[in-house]
Amino acid sequence: MRLARHIRGVIGGGALLALVACGGGTPSPSDFPSRPSLTATLPTAPTAPAATTAASPPPAITPSPSPVASATSVSVAATVTRGTVSPATATRGTATVTRETATRAATAAGTAGAGLILSGHTDRLYAAVFSPDGKTIASVSFDKTLRLWDVATGKELQTLTGHGDRTTAVAFSPDGKTLATGSFDTTVKLWDVSSGKEIRILSGHTNWVYGLVFSPDGKTLASGGFDASIILWDVASGAVTKTLASPGGTVFSVAFSPDGKTLASGSLDNTAKLWDLATGTVKQTFSGHTSRVYAVVFSPDGAALATGSFDGSAKLWTVATGKEVRTFASRAESLTVIAFSPDGRTLAGGGFDNNVIVWDVASGQPLGTLTGHTDRVMSVAFSPDGRLLASASFDKTIRLWAIPAR
Repeated sequence: MRLARHIRGVIGGGALLALVACGGGTPSPSDFPSRPSLTATLPTAPTAPAATTAASPPPAITPSPSPVASATSVSVAATVTRGTVSPATATRGTATVTRETATRAATAAGTAGAGLILSGHTDRLYAAVFSPDGKTIASVSFDKTLRLWDVATGKELQTLTGHGDRTTAVAFSPDGKTLATGSFDTTVKLWDVSSGKEIRILSGHTNWVYGLVFSPDGKTLASGGFDASIILWDVASGAVTKTLASPGGTVFSVAFSPDGKTLASGSLDNTAKLWDLATGTVKQTFSGHTSRVYAVVFSPDGAALATGSFDGSAKLWTVATGKEVRTFASRAESLTVIAFSPDGRTLAGGGFDNNVIVWDVASGQPLGTLTGHTDRVMSVAFSPDGRLLASASFDKTIRLWAIPAR
């Protein structure tokens, strides 16, 4: 397969055979000295009030500075040897965009890939997502901001402020017109994408907000938090339509099924759960991980659920039966983010080893490891056409990776 030829890594000790890279979660308790104790037994979620209006690393890449005169025309003139690259950097205001060229670390000559490193956040990045049309990336950070980026150029389009504490979750509505953000300030905010204006504040959580997702029809927003609750919000009015008390404690991640009838959640008790939204009850529990489940995502057809855990593994489950299909191994101490490609054939994950790993879903085999981030990877997301993968890291950057067609 072409993807395997391009990005297959030698797991267990060799060089990464093909890295099409342009440079690159959830924090550990030590990151937050004041963080409450992580225990599996947490208070029952309160009723929410209405809203207010590993493979061994490849040879080191040693850059030779090559500044570009114009930020609108990034030209890379680099002599590329194995493990060596000369980048060109353009600075636009407070944001820095780096374009790199890299070769395969292999004896045979290969086509180099190119992409962007987006830098502008002043504190650790927590999440980055593509807009439905694939033209924009939205990112959130511990610097309390929401930033919008142009995918084609890497230019920072807007910086939106308003949260009173670290911003940790972000989601686009299906029509791309609205953004939702969640924060350690316990609130969720809705933003108008075109104007950058805050639409309303959704108040109901009593502790940090971790997960956000819009329903497929865009009418409902689900949020999960450290208060062991999932709140369903009516997007048009901002009203709470339902509050689900998580029996597994803290809710780190939430995901809607493609038909919008089921919600998946990952929680502190090492399990993932499926919720029947008509009744508000748990209809399936997936047990098998040995540590907290930080990431849940449905396959595009809704037949499978993938989970990522602090135990360093990802698992694939059959939704209809709750049966585990396979485990995807990684060398990360904690695998905390995962994403399906739009065609459902590829799974990407990231974690505390600072890398992104890519697997073949059908076989469970790793296709390669993407290296470049210098701190833990907090978010991975495929573009709608599946040609790009965005990763966001505590190193304050977003990296875009070119993914060859399979």
